[in-house]
Amino acid sequence: MIKTNKKMDKVLRKHYFFRKNEMSTIISEIVDNTKKIYDFYLYDTNDSLSEEKVSLTKISNSFKYKFEYEIWHNEINLPKNKFVPQHLIELVTLLQTKLNEKFNENFIIYVSINDYFDVRFTKKRENESLWLVDDLNKYESPVLICI
Repeated sequence: MIKTNKKMDKVLRKHYFFRKNEMSTIISEIVDNTKKIYDFYLYDTNDSLSEEKVSLTKISNSFKYKFEYEIWHNEINLPKNKFVPQHLIELVTLLQTKLNEKFNENFIIYVSINDYFDVRFTKKRENESLWLVDDLNKYESPVLICI
């Protein structure tokens, strides 16, 4: 299910040139560089994360829920010139599908737009809420969630 606020709806209606090969590259890079460490799914661009380097004590002292750590860690900023807004739904849907397939889990993808496309993701957990409030129109930036 895709949820957007009114500002994102306006962005998605704009017409831009579509760069499909770049979208495929971005999705592959994110999925290929995401790994499971303990019960966290973390995007690791330089293959530096491991169980030895991730402190569960620090995480539990800093974050109440697992999704909060994943959202904080899994922030991917895509330059606006590398991607086209009207294909965000395709991007998040494909990214979600590929992550779901790789880890046999369900993921939630968040996108907001400011000076760049801010893409974040987390595993969907039964005992945890969504990161954002239900009324997405409360946010100043365009927002999209793929649940």
